[in-house]
Amino acid sequence: MNKVYVKRYFAALKDVLNKYHLHEMNDRVWNMDETDMVLEHKPTKVIARRGARYLHSRTSGNRELITVIAAGNAAGKALPPHLIVKGKTRLVTVIIVL
Repeated sequence: MNKVYVKRYFAALKDVLNKYHLHEMNDRVWNMDETDMVLEHKPTKVIARRGARYLHSRTSGNRELITVIAAGNAAGKALPPHLIVKGKTRLVTVIIVL
């Protein structure tokens, strides 16, 4: 994250909200993000220098991921997280009789 870019983003967002008189509608301003998580991560040992910000460790070769989607609004409300896991898609035929 870059402080300058974040500051510019929120300044532009504030301008748009004021221009269209939306600044009082915080419950309608949402942010959504997704991230992937490795299902199996059990490192046996981690060695790093004191104060290191990023740590690397060896894990199993299993690279199965789960996708997590989260959303929250400017009023402080959040939707329950949505999880996307590996699976197979089935086609379902629906017949509607009138």
